[in-house]
Amino acid sequence: MRLTSLALILAGFSTAFILPNAAHSDTIGGGTVAGTFVNPSPTCPPAACTGVGTSQIYWGTADPDSFPSSLAFSGRGFSTPLGTPFVMGNLQFQNGSTAAGTELNNVDLKIQTSSPLPAFSQTLSLGMTIVSTSNLGADPRADADYVYFTNFPQFGSFRVFEGATTSVELIGRFTPLDFQGFGGIFQLVGFGEVTGPNVGFTNPTVS
Repeated sequence: MRLTSLALILAGFSTAFILPNAAHSDTIGGGTVAGTFVNPSPTCPPAACTGVGTSQIYWGTADPDSFPSSLAFSGRGFSTPLGTPFVMGNLQFQNGSTAAGTELNNVDLKIQTSSPLPAFSQTLSLGMTIVSTSNLGADPRADADYVYFTNFPQFGSFRVFEGATTSVELIGRFTPLDFQGFGGIFQLVGFGEVTGPNVGFTNPTVS
């Protein structure tokens, strides 16, 4: 009888220690995502850029009949458990023709999540490499400028044809907050010359 009681007591302690962890992993957090562009390289000047510290950054002295290039981040609301991938927001890329020597090579995207639950209120800094190609005109895909996350080349690159604008989803996960890669692409009709599906694409490599 005493052994049975002891076994029940130990089982109770075991349940007390296990269940909170299980419940914690199933906790669903809700909140919002915001992002700003900081730490451009080269600095501005000598590069030509505006919007540092905001959700949209422009760079490059535009060629005649063109416009500067830009990146913009639009955060989304979220409701997700810990460890489950979710859409943090959309990264919009506008590829304009700009004078050589006025472009940016790198910029950081600082993502901040806000939630009533501390585990879902975090900051993530993502370095981005910007590759401005020479516009030779023979192959639109080769002329596409592209960006990739400097510390995550395994997720590939996001490329936009010359004179076009479109956006791609950025996927995150709270483990703690980490970048998980690119999601779906949205064609943004009404921006510049974006009128068809062949305006941007993701590529599995950064080469």
